[in-house]
Amino acid sequence: MKYVNKPIKNQEVRTMLSLKIQNKKFHVVAALFLITAITVATINFLPSKSETKANASWVNHYTDTKALTDKSDLIVIGKVIDSVPEKRVDMIFTMQNIKIDKYVKGEKVADDTVKVLQTGGELNGKKTVEFEDSPLFKINDKYLLFLEKTTEGYYLVSGGYQGLGKIVDGKVKVNVDGDEIGKVFKNKSIEDVEDIISKDLGKK
Repeated sequence: MKYVNKPIKNQEVRTMLSLKIQNKKFHVVAALFLITAITVATINFLPSKSETKANASWVNHYTDTKALTDKSDLIVIGKVIDSVPEKRVDMIFTMQNIKIDKYVKGEKVADDTVKVLQTGGELNGKKTVEFEDSPLFKINDKYLLFLEKTTEGYYLVSGGYQGLGKIVDGKVKVNVDGDEIGKVFKNKSIEDVEDIISKDLGKK
């Protein structure tokens, strides 16, 4: 039995090419669809960043430097050497490690280092916004701090924003200069502020 090669007509050629092209298009479209599906699925499973805003309502508010000084267990000048965010209840806080350069009030502490807890920070995609009048300390910056010790052993800033001042070029920069404490400490040299504290402590 003989097989005869029949000539392929132009129409048949066009039909075969069309089928091949359509087949390739199908595979391309299918591949694009699969890539899109994977991308969407990946985005959906990525952890989303949530943000919480804390409302400030300070328990203690002082109207003069003597009250602030008397209430504080420790008054120091120190530099931030480490910041560690941590979750408490449903908010993020930051534990600041302060290396003390000078004690203005209070007994010497172990390793001359204290832990100060501040509201605000970011951990595992969750963020709690810091207070505008009490921003988070920055590593390597130096501060004057009025501190109250907690039962857990760490410290809190006395009077919220009132008990802290960033030291820049030997002067104290307060966060709220219209406050009673801020008006006294604003732009004063650290030596002048120490003199005020010494008078409040009855040393001068």
